[in-house]
Amino acid sequence: MVYTIKSHDVEINKDVSKGSVWKELLFSFIASIPFFTQGIEADALTSTVHAGNFGSQAPGAHVPGTQVTWGTTAYVLAAAAAAPVLCCVIERFGRKVGIFIVSLVQGISCIPLLLDVNEINIIALHILAGISSGGLYTIFPIYIREISSIQNRGFALSLFMPMTAAGYLMRLVTDLDELMFMMVALVVVQLITVFCLVESPSYLVMKGNHERAKLTVSRLKCLPLEHPTVLQEVASLKDESDRARAAGKLHTITIIKNPIWRDTTKIGLVLHSTMILSGSIIFLDQHKTLVQLGSPADPDRVLTLACFCAGSLLCTVVIRVMERNYLLTSAFFVMAVSMGTLAVYTQADLTVYTFRWVPVAALGVLVAAYGVVWGLPALVITELFNCEIRSHQLALLYVYSQLIKLAHVYSFPHIEAYMGVYTMFYMFVGVNLFGAVYCLFHIPQLKNKTTRQIERQLKRVPLLKM
Repeated sequence: MVYTIKSHDVEINKDVSKGSVWKELLFSFIASIPFFTQGIEADALTSTVHAGNFGSQAPGAHVPGTQVTWGTTAYVLAAAAAAPVLCCVIERFGRKVGIFIVSLVQGISCIPLLLDVNEINIIALHILAGISSGGLYTIFPIYIREISSIQNRGFALSLFMPMTAAGYLMRLVTDLDELMFMMVALVVVQLITVFCLVESPSYLVMKGNHERAKLTVSRLKCLPLEHPTVLQEVASLKDESDRARAAGKLHTITIIKNPIWRDTTKIGLVLHSTMILSGSIIFLDQHKTLVQLGSPADPDRVLTLACFCAGSLLCTVVIRVMERNYLLTSAFFVMAVSMGTLAVYTQADLTVYTFRWVPVAALGVLVAAYGVVWGLPALVITELFNCEIRSHQLALLYVYSQLIKLAHVYSFPHIEAYMGVYTMFYMFVGVNLFGAVYCLFHIPQLKNKTTRQIERQLKRVPLLKM
């Protein structure tokens, strides 16, 4: 990438990438393997990263209409508690240390899976899985974003979505015991390959180790150490760090006082809220959504799993050519239309005799659109923030998402019992329409943009100067 440095601003002059990109894509793929492991492990859990669940083979798994299990509570609270701690670790000791810890925790979580099934082991499993989840959706996006070039950043960051979906699909081809042994093998691979990764150049620049950062960039791009592209990349990272440090000591109050960072945080809050309240707590339960058809049950949830995987894969392909805000808007709008269709077919005491394929098709489209959008909040906010505050804000927003998820999971059964499934569908239609409009007008353009260019789009213009 060719940069011009003027007045402490770093801008792209040419849409040309100098150097090789295969290493950064390889490292991004390696860093995404734990998401595949998590997808496999989800089959033994009563809760996942989503508000809803595809259904699991786990003993004591949540059954619609019952109370929330202790495992679900333990998973969400452990994730919320682990994220800030792990983000503090990567700020002090480096991104690679955090990746190793998360992989190690995933390995330890295999132990309860191999023991006798009892309440203590189930809760221990959910706590360990929650800790690893708290690191996966904070540390790993940060690392991948910081080792990726601007052109490949969206593709590299979105790899975790099809990897997670592929992990879910594994339940269709093997049983729970085989999945657990596969997970053990994957954890061994993760712990070995983590030593092949390079440290984040942004972290090294933040710590003042510019020579090592230069060496890391040269390794990622397969260029000589003194190549102009390497020097310009390190200079741009230093400029990004210096701009943030110019605001003074970076703590929560300082960040909130900064208008750009405050608006960026608001975007993260809205995206996480919309995603949790998008209705996945209903439509990922295939049986509940299609109950009015009276057709034979599909215990493997083939429809929802296949459509979710297809949507996640589509997101990874399309994100290279489509702006994030347009992708979010399109997915939310499709979800709203599909959910409105399903609301008609889930009315109480209504048995569907004609056009029975319509709700099935609507559910498939709905889950596919959700597959496109479910990981984009983490991806977008990772791209929005300056490297100096990225881990702090991602941890804060992740804790918020888990707390609102816990409140949603506990309150939903009571609201559903009072209002009915079809009424809830209409409510979620409103949430998704709001998300579509918000993303269209409030999320800046991120594709092929530097942090400085993103911040310029968020900069407020006083009314007197308009």
